[in-house]
Amino acid sequence: MGESRRGPRTKYTDEQLIAEVMRYASRHPGEKIEMKELILESGISKATWYRSPVAKNKIDQMNFAPMMVQTTGADIPTLADIAKSCGEDPEKYKEMTGKLLDIIAAQQDELAQIKENSIKQESQEMQNLKKQLKESQVLVERLNTRLNAAINAQDKLINIGDNTDKMDKTTFNAQFGDLFDE
Repeated sequence: MGESRRGPRTKYTDEQLIAEVMRYASRHPGEKIEMKELILESGISKATWYRSPVAKNKIDQMNFAPMMVQTTGADIPTLADIAKSCGEDPEKYKEMTGKLLDIIAAQQDELAQIKENSIKQESQEMQNLKKQLKESQVLVERLNTRLNAAINAQDKLINIGDNTDKMDKTTFNAQFGDLFDE
């Protein structure tokens, strides 16, 4: 079992994390970026990656980037190659036309699938953001209610003049800690 490192954690900027993602992607072209593999290769903790929404977004973006159509330029013959291979035979031209139409149809299908996946992912991300917004709104409303109640009751915590020396973390936690326990 490997040694666990103790001590202050290393802080990485978003730029450093993105640079590490790009290095990983260059070593694994065309592959999905798997967080487990990225952590192993980079030596950067999972928590660090997830604390950086910019880096996490970059990973999601790169994993979702539409794959290039599988057909490469070498797979599609040039006009000169077609003329050379088919010569004067109309049947060979028909066969070649059929093959080219099949390639085009396959590319259209792939693009349609990419579009469908894109719409699904965007919809899911939108639902997640709406959920986070609702949770934040509930928390803000609860904080407002508590603060308004404290002000209305002329709570000593709010009366700064009388309680300047009592304004510490313990006092705050006693008054508002239950709002952050969830």
